[in-house]
Amino acid sequence: MTTCVTAVRSPPGGDLAVENPSQLVAELRDAAQTGLRLALQGAERITKVVKEYCVEFEQPMALATARIAR
Repeated sequence: MTTCVTAVRSPPGGDLAVENPSQLVAELRDAAQTGLRLALQGAERITKVVKEYCVEFEQPMALATARIAR
């Protein structure tokens, strides 16, 4: 029978148990905060590009559409 312990090859010298849970929690928290920061930066960049696109192309497009509609 395969168990969690036997299904994964253990590192030399022991089991896969976490030796310092508080350190693991701190590292996971840091990684989550980093991921959130990167996601927010990406969202800001996308918002900036969309705004620039709208400013640059929306008005000329509206004028061109108005000319075609006449």
